[in-house]
Order: sequence, then structure tokens, then C-alpha cells
Amino acid sequence: MKKSLATMGLLFLLLFLVACGDAAEEDASSAESVEEEEVDEAESDESDADSEDDASEEDVSEDVEEASADQIDSDQPSDESPGIGGTTQKSVNAPDLTLQVQNVDAEAGVTVENNEIYRQLNQSVRAEPKAGYPNDFTIYPHDIVYHQDGSSSVLFLAVNRLDTPVKNIYLEISLGNRETGEYIYESAEVMLDEEQVGTIETDSAMPFLVDISPEDEEIFFGLTETTADVQINDYDFEIIEE
Repeated sequence: MKKSLATMGLLFLLLFLVACGDAAEEDASSAESVEEEEVDEAESDESDADSEDDASEEDVSEDVEEASADQIDSDQPSDESPGIGGTTQKSVNAPDLTLQVQNVDAEAGVTVENNEIYRQLNQSVRAEPKAGYPNDFTIYPHDIVYHQDGSSSVLFLAVNRLDTPVKNIYLEISLGNRETGEYIYESAEVMLDEEQVGTIETDSAMPFLVDISPEDEEIFFGLTETTADVQINDYDFEIIEE
């Protein structure tokens, strides 16, 4: 069911953030080879030679520590992401994300600046500007929104870290509690078509809605960073050639 974020008539917006796929484990190793310097025996005594050996060992230790720090500062390995690329890495060196407005909202004159819903979403994106994974398309459940007709939807953010814009995105998604085995969606079909959503640019986040039943809302509110299981089980999209 297609709903516009700006025109769906929200009663209120719950600012409930489920940070899925953000847990990362650091694993860095390094190896350095150092060539030993020749010492002129005619200009140094045995004590000087010992001192130079000690200094050489300290240099090797410093080189190894610096190499390890450099690797830790680079992209870190993480658990399996809710994206299409399987096991990936956080985008710590990627550009900051930009929140996009859905195509139908943009055509109605809505912007991030003049709409309260998009302003709140933009605050969340700015709080986690490196979300997503290198060369991957990722989804994050953000909160639940309630409509004037009494229905409700889960608000997702789609993050495109691929090296090309994409459109007409077909997804089969699953969302649930990995500990209890209760799932809100199991391979639910979602279509982010160009007419409704538009093109999702590289290094951008696009919101989209998926309907949820009142019975499943309790499962959603019980999700935590450790229990939430978000998966893209299947996908298809069109690549925008530049």
C-alpha cells in the first residue's frame, strides 16, 4: 500500500530508533619488516652497539603499533548487515548521508526544511551520518506511524551505499525478534517504484512505509539492538547509468 510521508495525515510520529546492524567487531593485525642498519665498528664500542640495538627494537614496536592503529581507523568488519551484500563493513570513510524526499512529496512542494516529518527524519540521519555499508543497499526500521484511517505502518530508511543511483527497487524483507522467533514480516514484498519514491541516489537515505497489523506492533516495540533481525531476502532494481 502506497502512502506519502508528507500527506498521510499522521496523528503522531514515534521517535523510536532501532539501530540494526550497527554492532561492529574490531579485528586488526599488522606486520612490519625492518632492515637492520650496519654499525661502523671503528666508530662505536660495544656499549654503543647495544644501545642502537635497543633503539631498533623500540622503532619496530612503534611501527607495529602505528600500523595497527591505522587499520583500526579504517573500515571495520561487522556482523551480517540487513543489505544485499551479505557480510560487509561500516561506511566510516564514506560521505555523510543525505536524506531524500519521496518523489510524490517533492512534486507537492515538500522539502526537508518545510515539513516536520522530514525534519525529524533528517535529525536522525544527521545523528548517524555513516549508516549503511560499503557497496551495499541497506534498510533500517525506524519507527511506527499512525494514519487517520486507523491503520499503521513501519517507517523504514533505505540507505544506498552502492556506487550508482537505483530506481524501481523490489525487495523481499523480513523483520522480527531473533530471540523469540516472532516475526512481523517474512519475505514481505515491497516495491519502491520510481513514480512514488523516485531515484535513490548514492550515499542517500530514502524513507518508505510498510503496513503493520496492530497485533504485530507489540513485537516491534520489543525489538532492541541485539534482538532485531532485519533481512533483505531477495531484491531487484534498475541501475542508473551516468
